[in-house]
Amino acid sequence: MKGFVPQLVSAIPVLPAYVEGRAAPLRRTDGGIRVVAVGELGEGLGATWDALSAHAAEPNVFARRWFLAPSLAHCAASNAGELVALMRGDEAIGLVPLARETHYGPIPVAHVADWTHPNMFLSGALIARGEERAGWTALLDMLAGRGEHYALFGPFDRDGPVARGLVAAADEAGYRCRLVRQENRALLHSALPSDAYWQAALPGKKRKELRRQERRLGELGVLGFDWLEDDADLAHWCDDFLGLENAGWKGREGSAMASDAATERLFREVLSGAQVAKSLAMCRLTLDGRPIAMLVTLMADGAGFSFKTAYDETLAAYSPGVLLQHYNLDLRSRAGLDWIDSCARPDHPMIDALWSERRALAWYAVSLSGGVRRWAFDAVHALKALKRRLRGLPALHDRTTEEFV
Repeated sequence: MKGFVPQLVSAIPVLPAYVEGRAAPLRRTDGGIRVVAVGELGEGLGATWDALSAHAAEPNVFARRWFLAPSLAHCAASNAGELVALMRGDEAIGLVPLARETHYGPIPVAHVADWTHPNMFLSGALIARGEERAGWTALLDMLAGRGEHYALFGPFDRDGPVARGLVAAADEAGYRCRLVRQENRALLHSALPSDAYWQAALPGKKRKELRRQERRLGELGVLGFDWLEDDADLAHWCDDFLGLENAGWKGREGSAMASDAATERLFREVLSGAQVAKSLAMCRLTLDGRPIAMLVTLMADGAGFSFKTAYDETLAAYSPGVLLQHYNLDLRSRAGLDWIDSCARPDHPMIDALWSERRALAWYAVSLSGGVRRWAFDAVHALKALKRRLRGLPALHDRTTEEFV
């Protein structure tokens, strides 16, 4: 990836300034942290990014260079992003992708948010371990200094150091920070061996039905399972996955990775970069050598993230995707993972029934101004809380402050 760094610097869009007509000067906080555009790092960006990743506050593949760089290169056209670095001297303590948004939900309110795209399942904010509060303080102060009034960040692990650092930084600096959304998604986090976990997670009747489906599937041909072992086979496995996904409902709805040339390039480049970084796991279920279910997992710092999965919908009666998940339980011991994030939507009908644990995610809004704008910020979120109560939904519980909102 050496030749990719100069291309990356030129490919990442850089917003000239968030406030038209106002320069975007360097901002130094009391902690001596500067906020700079990554273009200033030149060809040193790659090494700086990788060094920061090695000391990240928490596992996040979506903030790694091999994921976020091609994301900005291929997906930023529809939602221009700016990648900024938080520098303490010559050392980066943070990298955060930012975007300019015109609406806060249905409300036409301009604000800054951390840049993301539909195939990115966590915030791309990368903060060094131990620098969570200082990093967020520098970023919030920079945004306020540029004349920004509101910011929205997330999703983060609700109980992780990055989210706690944001809340603490906003509180200490006198900004208003509100938990505005939270979700729980399926997580695989257990010390149980694969077979014991499978038995504990699924009722006996369901396990019996899956054994019957696997036998019936085996009657149609030779059923096989394997992992991607040879680096040279990656391009062929990518072709198979993209074809399998595109043949299903995502292809019909236009949301498959192969539905758009940009997302197909993103998929191939992310997997190639992850493979070089020893952060890729792919497995598949085959019938007479033909893939009928495939799963892509990205890994970092002892954690896995189920990035993409696809199966042959003509064989849906045999549950090939579920059968593949059974085999994939061995990835924990195979790759030495502590946990695997499903990256699935809440209440997913398949993975929620297979994985018993849950990961809590949180989004936070920050008011960077006082006066009338602070009042409007509080009023909007008071109305959102009232709407939740009227709909019979539970209040959001901000565990960093122990408040219910």
